[in-house]
Amino acid sequence: MPGLMYPAYQKFYAAICSLMRFKKENDFFDNIASMDNFFSEYRSTTLVMQKSLSKTPYEEIYKQKSEGIWDKFFNEQRVKTIHQHPFEFTKTIQITIYFPYGGRNISSETFTVENDVPLITLENRLKEFFHSFKDNETFFSANYFFKEKESDDDLWDMLMSGINTLQIFMDYMYKTINENCPLCDKLREEINKAGFALIPRDFFLINDYVYYLSNEEFERAGRMAIVFSGMNRQSLKGFMNSPIYKSGNTVFENFVMMHVVMQSTELMPVLMTVYQDETFELDVFHADIKTTIYRKINETAKKVLKGDAKEVFFMNTYIFCEDNETNLKATSKERSKMSQNEVLAFMKVDQEMNEEEYVFEGQLLNNIEYIAKHMEIGKREKLEIGEINLVPIKEAFKLLKE
Repeated sequence: MPGLMYPAYQKFYAAICSLMRFKKENDFFDNIASMDNFFSEYRSTTLVMQKSLSKTPYEEIYKQKSEGIWDKFFNEQRVKTIHQHPFEFTKTIQITIYFPYGGRNISSETFTVENDVPLITLENRLKEFFHSFKDNETFFSANYFFKEKESDDDLWDMLMSGINTLQIFMDYMYKTINENCPLCDKLREEINKAGFALIPRDFFLINDYVYYLSNEEFERAGRMAIVFSGMNRQSLKGFMNSPIYKSGNTVFENFVMMHVVMQSTELMPVLMTVYQDETFELDVFHADIKTTIYRKINETAKKVLKGDAKEVFFMNTYIFCEDNETNLKATSKERSKMSQNEVLAFMKVDQEMNEEEYVFEGQLLNNIEYIAKHMEIGKREKLEIGEINLVPIKEAFKLLKE
């Protein structure tokens, strides 16, 4: 016999499935249908939970624990979408061009169901604009923002907050009831697979591209990241006491050690932000085109401008090829195939404008003695390889000092 929480988990799963059908590239008709279904199933989750727990020992626990935690936005939207009109929202697409030293927003256009345009129309507009650059490749991202019509509140943030609140509450009730419910366990597993609680926002709402002028084609970046479950920020004390790489004397040296001990250049780029409250964030991401790296650095610079960051570290593999006219005219992908040397580079900028950099030769990373010696004498006091790429972060710290 299904457990007490099974009906609620089934409804919650239906809500999650509806939201998974919401895609930033979809037309408004498809996304409106997804949102209408989502709000209906989301609200039904709490209603069937109340029904299931009615006249049981857990009814009072439900009432006490749920008091004041529900956002009225979700109930209001359910009433509107069922009894009044389809969900109304706006979609804004912001296009940002990136360069090795920074980024620039070039357009921001807002659409509704009345004035939506096909993606191919937007692509043709961008092609026409990029042709004026005459660059062989243009790095850019498309950032999508969704808002309830006539509201400034970010719709995605509200949806994620509501999902997180409901999931935490349901899991609490499930553990409190403590009954054997295989169907509940299966549904909880499927809900967790959706990843809304863990997957970074940019996976859902940002596309990175490079436009190649010679063949007039767009290449879209792939997506992969290492997600640290349970928290956004982690304790710096735990990081410094790790038995694996605690041989460093500073946080930056430990950051270098945690990667260089892997003895490989085939590592995903990493940005680490250290905060004034002795916590840190790690952003480990895949970057098959340069756009993603440039965007991540610019996003980190915006975090710095909030004022609570103390220092920022960056790790990336850089390739070198012969400096000639052929290579200068080639695209980044073409130059990577002509690589003559690879280095693993680590760089740091802090709030006092101090800089540090370590650069390890890729072909020597299998030599532990080389690594140990380079950690001892190889530190640079100014950025060289990272001088251009970290300009946005240096400028952010500089603005805070002025």
